[in-house]
Amino acid sequence: MFQFQSEKALSILESFASHPGDDRLQFRVHYWGINPMHYDNHLHKHSFYEICYVIDGSGRYLDDGHWFALEPGTLFCSRPGIWHQIRSDAGMYLLFVAFEPDSAHSDPQALRMYQTLHTTDRFLLHQANHTSTALLWQALMRQLEAPHPLWKETLSPMALALIVSFCSTFRKPDEDMRTIPPIKTDARLLKRACVFIIDNISQPLPLDSIARYLNISGRHLSRLFSEKLGISYIGYVQRERVRHAAELLAYTDISILEAAEKTGFNSVHYFTRVFAKQTGLPPGEYRQLHRSTLDPR
Repeated sequence: MFQFQSEKALSILESFASHPGDDRLQFRVHYWGINPMHYDNHLHKHSFYEICYVIDGSGRYLDDGHWFALEPGTLFCSRPGIWHQIRSDAGMYLLFVAFEPDSAHSDPQALRMYQTLHTTDRFLLHQANHTSTALLWQALMRQLEAPHPLWKETLSPMALALIVSFCSTFRKPDEDMRTIPPIKTDARLLKRACVFIIDNISQPLPLDSIARYLNISGRHLSRLFSEKLGISYIGYVQRERVRHAAELLAYTDISILEAAEKTGFNSVHYFTRVFAKQTGLPPGEYRQLHRSTLDPR
C-alpha cells in the first residue's frame, strides 16, 4: 500500500495539481480523494466528472438505477447529471478525482473528446490495473512517497496525463480507432531519416544506405526530400554538414581540419569550397567574424 499520510498527500495535490493543463487543454480539479476506508455515501449527482479507482476491498456502485460490483482494480466514472452511490460493508481503499474541463481556456477541438466520456456506456472497468489510467494513478501516488520530491515540477504534468487518459480508458475500442488520425507514413520516415543524418553527420551518408536503414527504396527516399522539403537528399546532407561545422567554428576552438572531419568532409579543400558557397565566407573568416561579434574587444 502507499506509504504516506492521506491528509498530507491531499494537501500536496491540492497545492500543486489543482489546475493541470497545457496550451490546448486546461482542467479545474474540484477535489482529490484518498480514502483508505470508504464505506457508504448518499445517492447524489454531480455537475462534473468523478473518476474512482478501487485499490483494495469490495463494494457496489449504483449508476442510473443499476448496481455494479466493485473489487480491487476496478475503475469507474461518475458522469455529470447521473445519479450514483457507493456502498461497502467492510470498506474500500479508494482513490478519486473530481474535475471538469476549463472550456474558456481550452481548444474547442480538444474539448470534443470529452463528449464521448459524457455519453459512454463503458463507465465501469474490472481488472483495470494494467490500463494507462491505473498505471498513471499509481505513478502519481508513488511520487507523493518520494524522499526528495519535485512536486511543483512533476505533480501538475502527471495529473494532466492522468486526466487525459480517462477519455481513452473509458471509450469503446472501436471509438478509439475512429478517432485515431491516419498515420502519415512518409512524414514519419522523413523525420527518421533527418534525425539519423544529424546524429551521424561525421560519417559517409550514401542515400541507398539510409534507404536500407528505413526499409524503403533509394528512389522513395529521394522523392521524400524533394517533395516534402524542397531540397535533394544530397543537398540536405550537405546543408546539415555545413550547419554543424559552422556551430563548431563559432563555439569551439577546434581547428578547421577537425571541424571538417567531424562533419564528414573528406578534405579541407572541399570543405572550404562548400562552406564558402553556403555561408558566403571561408571557414577562417566565418570564425573570425563570429568571434568578433560575440566579443567586441
